[in-house]
Amino acid sequence: MGRHSELGKPIGRDRDIREFFAEETFDCEPARLFVILGDIDQWPPAGNPRMLSRKEPKSVQVSFADATRALVSFERGDQPGTAKLVVHHDLCKDGHQTRSWKAYWKGHFKALSQRVQL
Repeated sequence: MGRHSELGKPIGRDRDIREFFAEETFDCEPARLFVILGDIDQWPPAGNPRMLSRKEPKSVQVSFADATRALVSFERGDQPGTAKLVVHHDLCKDGHQTRSWKAYWKGHFKALSQRVQL
């Protein structure tokens, strides 16, 4: 007979895996952000992103060379004509990796903000 995990605990899941959420509001419609981020060739090359899924116009999921992944969701902002981008980045191994990815998203948000203002 096979071994069973504790009730309610995932089988084989590393309990030390870290995740974080980041969000930013942009002065454009959500569809404009989806057009940009829904095309993997528009992503910065850092981390070697690879598209896992693309659910128009709500979300994209990408994986990176370090085996982390991010689910990026597109929502309407609180003000008319704005969009909120919500990132759930998970499978980080440690605090250093988490901090590196937070810095990546901060820079990516800044570049996206400049791009949508063109």
